[in-house]
Amino acid sequence: MKKKSNAFGYILLVLFTACLAGGIIGLMANKMGTKSSNAPSDTSTEDYKINYKYYIDDVEVLTPVNQEIVEITNEEFEGVVENKELYSFDKYSCTNNVEGTWDNETWEFTPNLTASANCRLYFIKNFHDVTVSAVNGVLADEVRQVKVTVEKDKSSLVDVSPIEGYKFSDVSCTHDAEATYDKETEKLTIIKAPKDANCTVSFGINEYKAEIKVSNGTIIGEDTKSGNYGDRITFKTEPAANYGNPTVNCTNEQEAKIIEDEIVIEGLTNDTVCTVQYGILRHTVNINVKNGDFILGSTSTQQVMNGRNASFNISAKSPQYQQSGAEIKCDKNVQTSMAGEAFIIYEVESDLNCEITFIETQSE
Repeated sequence: MKKKSNAFGYILLVLFTACLAGGIIGLMANKMGTKSSNAPSDTSTEDYKINYKYYIDDVEVLTPVNQEIVEITNEEFEGVVENKELYSFDKYSCTNNVEGTWDNETWEFTPNLTASANCRLYFIKNFHDVTVSAVNGVLADEVRQVKVTVEKDKSSLVDVSPIEGYKFSDVSCTHDAEATYDKETEKLTIIKAPKDANCTVSFGINEYKAEIKVSNGTIIGEDTKSGNYGDRITFKTEPAANYGNPTVNCTNEQEAKIIEDEIVIEGLTNDTVCTVQYGILRHTVNINVKNGDFILGSTSTQQVMNGRNASFNISAKSPQYQQSGAEIKCDKNVQTSMAGEAFIIYEVESDLNCEITFIETQSE
């Protein structure tokens, strides 16, 4: 009996030892598993990727934007050339809340790598080319088009003049460029040019007014007319009775002339007032006397008002020639008479030439 009891004890001891060992092993395994699940991740910032896109003046470009130095002529000091940067960094925009910093010295963007992202880098061009054109106008050196480099936040001046007979109408620019024109100095000021652009200065033809006035006459029809530069303008006037031989003078160096019964401005170049002056009509009467002489202060020529009579005092060379019966010839059909020593021409209406020949006295 005693031997059985000892054997049974040995069996219990072996089982207890085995259970104790299994528990220790399980506890150790459990602790190792817990430690493994709390270990830090192997993920590194080197695994984040940044994709870049580049923009100049809000327009995407396919390659990174590298800084360039350009030579710019100083407008204030003739002959001075300055080296200036072509681009300026403006801003950035990244997805997934990624932020970063721009270094202008190294000309690079450094992101804070908190996630993979797409970043857009925006640049501004500091100089833009503006092509200036003129419609009915000319620029310096009489060209019709010129290219001007405009610096950011600065303005540029361009000489633009209208051709003769034209005046400023308007100025228009593309791509949000802005410009103004000074009619007094004939200069275009390009105020800003956020992008390369075209500016066109347009001039329209001048319109002028012509007015007619008359002295010793009347105006037939309109007394005021309008026309464009270079237009032909005509007026009609007529003289008062016994007036004629008009002259015309115009203001503002405008020229006009008289063609038949019209006052003609061949090419209108200014606002103007033209005055037509009719003078009282006077005619020149010339008398040629053969076999006789002028007496009592008479001369061979008289100025006679239109419609008035001309009178000459003449006498035959007596006793060889007789006073009466003289032959009278005039180059126009007029009425004449010879009463004693008075030779009269009635109602003279034009210049006139007459010849009087005294007849030789008949001997008895």
